[in-house]
Amino acid sequence: MQDYNNSVLTTKSLKQKVEEFMSIYDIEVKKADEKEKELENEDNEGWVTVTKKGKMQGFARTEKMENKIMAKEEKGRKRKELKNFYTFQIRESKMKHIVALRNKFEEDKKKIAQIKQSRRFKPF
Repeated sequence: MQDYNNSVLTTKSLKQKVEEFMSIYDIEVKKADEKEKELENEDNEGWVTVTKKGKMQGFARTEKMENKIMAKEEKGRKRKELKNFYTFQIRESKMKHIVALRNKFEEDKKKIAQIKQSRRFKPF
């Protein structure tokens, strides 16, 4: 029990350890940023090292961009949606398509007959 009590840190010592760790981490991050900036500069021969990070850090979060992104996601969802998954659905959709084609054909026949009727001989 005494070992456990000794292993538990007090708030002061824990805070001190965390602050030490964060100060070391901040120094490392600063060094990494400086090294990255140093790579972006030209060397004495005029060469520039290409790094992983670009100058553009993301994009502007405007309403127009959000609408564009949402439209793209919606399009993707529609494309992934399974239509006519089962055989009876396929059969039904084919039958509906054939019925629609027949109706269109009948309408076109009526229009053609009406056009033929309305034609009159007009010599001049």
